[in-house]
Amino acid sequence: MRLARASGCFSLSYLAYGVIFLFVTLGVSAVAGSPRTALIALVGFWAFSAFIMPKAAAEISKIVTPTAALGEFDARLQETRRTGFGGPTPRERLAEYRQSLLDQYQVADVADLPVYWVALSMQRLEEMDHEFFDHYYKGLDNSYLEQRRLQDALGVLAPTLPLSSISMGLSGTDLLHQRDFVNAAEETRRAMVDKVNAYLAEMAASFNANLREGATTDIESNDRVLVADEAVFQMVDPVRYSPPTLNTVLGEYRMAFLVLALWIIVALIFARIAVGRIGIQTR
Repeated sequence: MRLARASGCFSLSYLAYGVIFLFVTLGVSAVAGSPRTALIALVGFWAFSAFIMPKAAAEISKIVTPTAALGEFDARLQETRRTGFGGPTPRERLAEYRQSLLDQYQVADVADLPVYWVALSMQRLEEMDHEFFDHYYKGLDNSYLEQRRLQDALGVLAPTLPLSSISMGLSGTDLLHQRDFVNAAEETRRAMVDKVNAYLAEMAASFNANLREGATTDIESNDRVLVADEAVFQMVDPVRYSPPTLNTVLGEYRMAFLVLALWIIVALIFARIAVGRIGIQTR
């Protein structure tokens, strides 16, 4: 059902695009002084719409909504991971968490904790990273989204722009689908890491002895080894993903559909006026 509806919307969009060029061609042919002039004008309109305007719109959107270069973006992210957002640094927050565990279990050293400190610390660092990665990557995604929406609005100058966005959206190759899939995959990864770390924290508590000064960590001579069997891996839920609904896609690209509709109206009015002038002149 979804495929049939999406295919119908896809076909209607390209039909609308064809109707726009039909009316523009009819109008230009009616007002042009000669077939050569009409041909030059129509080829120019096609080149502007298909080649010049998409490149120009992309550059304009980057100027209006700029994004950091990859090196700068990564440098900011890593610096935030090191220093935090202005409060206690991640290292200080981890130290506070460590002390809270020592106080909770009334022990003086992590080696005496009844839960595996390494697993707990990895999970706490993971959760702090969530804050930093979400902040930067969601901001980047929103910038890309604003750029694309501006390009759709600039479609009033070239019908190829809104058609391109609609085509990518309906075929599932746009930013909306990419973001949705990446977010779902990240949620799955976080849930998996959380379960594995929770399992290790409980089942590998004896490994805390490895944290004592002078303890051996050589695998061959260390009897503190945890073997993960099939049951351990089964605690991770199977990955199930559902793409955005068609209504979500249509809602995201309502501006593009409105721009295409506007082009049809304007092209129709232009064609009627141009053809009407021919009728007046032949009387």
